[in-house]
Amino acid sequence: MGGLVNPEKGYYGWSGAASTQFVVDKKNNMVIIALTQYMPFNIEYALKFVDKVESAVIK
Repeated sequence: MGGLVNPEKGYYGWSGAASTQFVVDKKNNMVIIALTQYMPFNIEYALKFVDKVESAVIK
């Protein structure tokens, strides 16, 4: 668990204990939230979800 900051892409976010993830993308004016209930913590699904949403919306 922990914070996420990507100055190159212009976003920040946080992951939670049940593999949740949120990203605030100030550069593209959007918020992405992935809510899961997966224990133990595994953020791979949420990170892939964020990448797919960004690809679909930005392109």
